[in-house]
Amino acid sequence: MSYLRVIPRDLFNEAKLLKCLGALYIAAERLPEGWVTLERGHDGAPFQIEQNKSDGSIFVANVHVYVNKIHVHVYTSLNSKAPYPLRFDHGNIYGEDVFADDTGSTLNEAFMNIVI
Repeated sequence: MSYLRVIPRDLFNEAKLLKCLGALYIAAERLPEGWVTLERGHDGAPFQIEQNKSDGSIFVANVHVYVNKIHVHVYTSLNSKAPYPLRFDHGNIYGEDVFADDTGSTLNEAFMNIVI
C-alpha cells in the first residue's frame, strides 16, 4: 500500500480508476486485435492500487496497458469530478485524456496514435 486510504473519499477514487480501466478494456475489444491491450502483472493477485507521490495520482501497478505494443502509463487524479478521468503519459505527452468524451467509449486520438 503506497498511501493512507480515507473512507469514503478513496472508495470513490479507486472505484473510478477501476471503472476507467474496465471501460478501456471494453473500448479495446472494438478495435483491431492487439491495438490496445491490458495485461495483469500477476494472475489472481488483487489489484495493486498505488499513488504517485509527486502528483498524488493513483494507478494500478499490476495492470499494464499497451498501445501498439508500447507500454503506456495510465492513471487518474484524486477527487476528479469527470466521469472517466483516465489520463496517460508516454514520451513527451503528459496528462492527456485517454477518452475523447464523457461516455468512456471513444478513445482519444493522441492515445490511439502512440508510436515509438
